[in-house]
Amino acid sequence: MPFVSLVVFDAVQRFALSKDERSQDVLLCGLLTCCVGSLITFVITPLIGMYSAISEWKWFLSVFVVLSMFANVEKNYLKAKDQNVLFSVLSIIQTAVLATCNIVFLCLGGMGVSGYLLSTCIACSVPVFGSFAFGGLVSDLRNAEFDIELLKRMLTFSAPLILNNVSWWAIHSFDKVFLERIIGAAALGLYTVATKMPSLVNVMTSIFSQAWGISSVREYESSNDADYYSSVLQVLVLIVYGFTILLVSLIRPFMAVYVGRDFADAWRYVPLLLVAAAFYSVGSYYGSMYGALKKSVNNMITTFVSAAVCIVITVVSVPRVGVWGAIAGTLISYAVLMVSRFFDVRRFISVDAGGWRFAASTMIITVHAIIVSTANADTLVLSAVLIAGFLLLNYRTLQSMIRHFGHNQIVRR
Repeated sequence: MPFVSLVVFDAVQRFALSKDERSQDVLLCGLLTCCVGSLITFVITPLIGMYSAISEWKWFLSVFVVLSMFANVEKNYLKAKDQNVLFSVLSIIQTAVLATCNIVFLCLGGMGVSGYLLSTCIACSVPVFGSFAFGGLVSDLRNAEFDIELLKRMLTFSAPLILNNVSWWAIHSFDKVFLERIIGAAALGLYTVATKMPSLVNVMTSIFSQAWGISSVREYESSNDADYYSSVLQVLVLIVYGFTILLVSLIRPFMAVYVGRDFADAWRYVPLLLVAAAFYSVGSYYGSMYGALKKSVNNMITTFVSAAVCIVITVVSVPRVGVWGAIAGTLISYAVLMVSRFFDVRRFISVDAGGWRFAASTMIITVHAIIVSTANADTLVLSAVLIAGFLLLNYRTLQSMIRHFGHNQIVRR
């Protein structure tokens, strides 16, 4: 999808938020790009079908790609137009339709893979048609004018994100594929179970990133206040790092209940993966800043470097230390992503992560995760000490956050 869509949906959100552009023109450019991408997709479908493993379902996959392109453009446009309630409702309905169709086609109809893919396509059509029906897109398109220069600027912004998206796929998936090929399905099973808990942090990150991606653009287009960016980052670090150190402290007893006996050893892999997820959260914050700055090339380069680091470390270390090699690749690649973006973004806008407090907090959660993963004895006392140290270290940010929350509550009353 990144290749045939040119990731134009990211450009739609960024340019529709811009005060210098007419949002309806941005929508028209995005949909026209999707139309061209759809034509290309259907033309190359027979070539895709030459790969025998998926040839039976090639048209399902092509329809899904096309629907996904339009859905992403329209949903990003809804977010840019502050129609977040409609965006949320359509997403909930999409999930409900997917679940219902899977029950009907898989459990009752016995359609197998075809039933699963058909369910996915039907569910993906919900935001496509729902956005037009309830989001006012028809009215906006009637008032839209095709602007070739706008389209060029949008594609110049989004095209570098093709490699960015492919790099993200490599970071998220290469370690699993390589681990299964080199070590086997059993090791992959342990690793997959271990990644379930860090997904909680990733869910928090995705929710934050969607909101921050819009807020950062609007702030940049108005006051461009570096203090605002800094305060948001420091609160994010406090919440994500705090959540991480708490989960790491409780991970051993929790995993004993959460997974079966066959996966009991998976808990040792979780702490460092949680730290990696925390690094990913901070890196995603800077990724949204790239969107506000329209520095998609920088976004692409930092992600590509991170993916290269992940692949190299995984290939070198997995044959020697197994699952720990995949964990090392994930952790170090996200650390590289976070640090490289930290220094790169500062060239354009001065964002203060907290200085030595940020460095010390990063050290605390990393050392804590290593100790918990490798220790044979109970580490709850040590965890309590490190949590207290972390809170003292970030006391000012915590105090400011509580004060700000209390002030907002009083204003609302």
